[in-house]
Amino acid sequence: VSSYPAELQMRRVDMSANGKVEVATPGGMAASPDAPPDLDTKHITIFDTELKQVTAKIALPSPNDAAVSASGDRAYVGNWVENYVSVIDTTLAQPKEIQQLKLPPKAGGGNYVGPSSVKISHDGKRLLTADLGGRKFTLFDLENGTPGLSTSTKDLVHWAVFSGDDSKLLVITWSDMQISGDEMHNTTLPSHLLIYDAKTLQLQKDVQWTASIAHVAAPPGQPNAFVSASFGTVLRYDGDFALTGALPV
Repeated sequence: VSSYPAELQMRRVDMSANGKVEVATPGGMAASPDAPPDLDTKHITIFDTELKQVTAKIALPSPNDAAVSASGDRAYVGNWVENYVSVIDTTLAQPKEIQQLKLPPKAGGGNYVGPSSVKISHDGKRLLTADLGGRKFTLFDLENGTPGLSTSTKDLVHWAVFSGDDSKLLVITWSDMQISGDEMHNTTLPSHLLIYDAKTLQLQKDVQWTASIAHVAAPPGQPNAFVSASFGTVLRYDGDFALTGALPV
């Protein structure tokens, strides 16, 4: 589940999973599996879904998107301005940041540095970030703790997730004009859904749109992918990334 700032409408979606730990950030929510919104831009919130109460609030410089491990013992929070991912140990009596995963320097995008999205693979072994100002996405090996491996793109990387079977990376890119000036989205400019092999990081397909697309999600174990578009529609793609339907929202 992800959210936008307070001045924009926000909806919560119940994904009906069994997680306990929830982490909320101003720009996005993540949990095992979901989280309530927290619009204090200098904190993340940990929420116990069994007790139905906030159990911790952790100060971070510019939290945006977040992801939580399947076990709930680690939260990964992207810091939008400082350009790194905070690793939070949620098992401590007072949860705190225990590590920082550094991202590549920015290469454009004005004040939009990144990461704009932080996602964990369905098998829990890798972490994927979209580095908006860096024009890159970065893949971390959580098992071995190796430095992140970045792949450059022509345009700004807004969103990046794993496919349902973790074999592909689904990356949304925007042109510079889509985040310039006062408008966060310019719906008249093209966007791209780029599909990469998750092992070789080779580009396999480029799905182009003449309007802005914002987010992509891929349910675990399923071949489908769902893309939200600026014109109020969720687009459904099959495992070969052919468009198979559109769902109005």
